[in-house]
Amino acid sequence: MACDEALLHLMTQPWLRLYDWKEITKSIGYFMPSSKEQNEEVPWVRRWTGGGMVLHGMPEETTFSIGVPYSSKMKMPPSRPYYREIHLRVQAVLTELGIACEMTGGEGFSQSDHNCFNNAVASDLINPANGRKIAGGALRRHRSGLLYQGSIQDKILPESFGSDLAHSLGADVKAVRIGDRVEQLAKNLAEEKYNSTKWKYSR
Repeated sequence: MACDEALLHLMTQPWLRLYDWKEITKSIGYFMPSSKEQNEEVPWVRRWTGGGMVLHGMPEETTFSIGVPYSSKMKMPPSRPYYREIHLRVQAVLTELGIACEMTGGEGFSQSDHNCFNNAVASDLINPANGRKIAGGALRRHRSGLLYQGSIQDKILPESFGSDLAHSLGADVKAVRIGDRVEQLAKNLAEEKYNSTKWKYSR
């Protein structure tokens, strides 16, 4: 979470990042009440983006983030078209890998469960065989740019997925190392923000 925010603040070009989790961890959306997590034994963190609760760290789960700095475009359109466009690219890559998925239309489905993967909304990806959500994400608009944080679940993806998605999102793709400035800012954000009681229990 901290690294995603640091990348958005410091990167000057759009980027894609895939990452793993050291242990099973919950992330909750920025606006979610923390009361649901206070008595939970599973570690949890509050995201900078919105949405519901997502369980990370299972073998069949892939977490990824995309940043679009404002410096890369003169004008930024509303965030919802970005959400749909990202999921269209994810859908195309999954289909190419032989994973069937469909995009929800309209406003999607409405459920009271705070578990994000029990609640498919517009432009999420679902398994056409059983209607279960397999891919979703959340957005954050900031003066630094647009941040998307997403998860694909119930599917073990090949190592090529990250490269395939990157080439689907952009024509000029290259792998870059996260530099010292990003690492230091991410460390500071993790210690001072994401691990702080004030941040976690801000809602």
